[in-house]
Amino acid sequence: MLKHTFIFLFLITVSISAQPKKQIVSVPSFNCKVRLPGVINSYRPTIQPLLTPDGKRLYFDRKYHPLNMGMNKDCDDIWYSDRNSDGSWNTPVNVGPPLNTSDCDVLFSISPDGKTALVGGEYENGIKHPGFSITKWDGRGWGTPQKDTACIVSSDSVNELEGIYFVCLPTEVRPQKVNLEKLIKETPKEKTFLPKIYFESKESTLSVENQELLEKSMSSLKQAKEIIVTGYADDIGTDGYNMNLSKLRATSVREFLEKKKVGKIKVVAKGENALKDTTPTDEVRRENRRVDIEVR
Repeated sequence: MLKHTFIFLFLITVSISAQPKKQIVSVPSFNCKVRLPGVINSYRPTIQPLLTPDGKRLYFDRKYHPLNMGMNKDCDDIWYSDRNSDGSWNTPVNVGPPLNTSDCDVLFSISPDGKTALVGGEYENGIKHPGFSITKWDGRGWGTPQKDTACIVSSDSVNELEGIYFVCLPTEVRPQKVNLEKLIKETPKEKTFLPKIYFESKESTLSVENQELLEKSMSSLKQAKEIIVTGYADDIGTDGYNMNLSKLRATSVREFLEKKKVGKIKVVAKGENALKDTTPTDEVRRENRRVDIEVR
């Protein structure tokens, strides 16, 4: 019937556009909402309706009602009304403790079997804190909400059925509280090493080739928060000489980068220390006449 009505409205619109003169067309009104009787809707705001899966009981919140646990200063209490066989509703009843407190209380959802419900707040020693808890139906009433259970409301992606589902998560997959500040400090920073800069023996001046190589890496360098430039030397000469030479090599790279206005640069001199546990061949010496650039 509704589909036919939409077609009818479409035909009316087309016929109107075809007319040379504007005409007033009456469109039927649709009343989709029916207000529940006064037994449900009290003179106080009534919100958050939730029907049990069998359709026989309606839960809702009443705000600042004199029969709330905290009387008219209680912002929300959970109430319910049972539906009779003729469709009428019984006088609402305050759920009472343990779900209701003198604080704001709300019922969010009920599982399909009607035995588990998700409520607002974490209950601990009679005091409620922000969060969520679940409560179990024992056949006579709702039990004390437990904060030690994580539940989510989700769509069913497995069966590809649209809708809202109540899911209790097993302990091993529940979200855990994390100290975010501590986690950030303990998380290793990502390191990236750029191509090595090689020098001739006893040299610390950047060659044209090395400058071009640094220019090609400039995009990575300018995005870095920290740059560590480490200089090395071979074993030709004294330890002190090679330590100073490695520092000069690292410094020449730093000065070049500073002119390009990159981020914070730290210089480290290693001298010939990298050769301590190796056999110093010509190839090994050549490899150690270099500067490493680490970006973070």
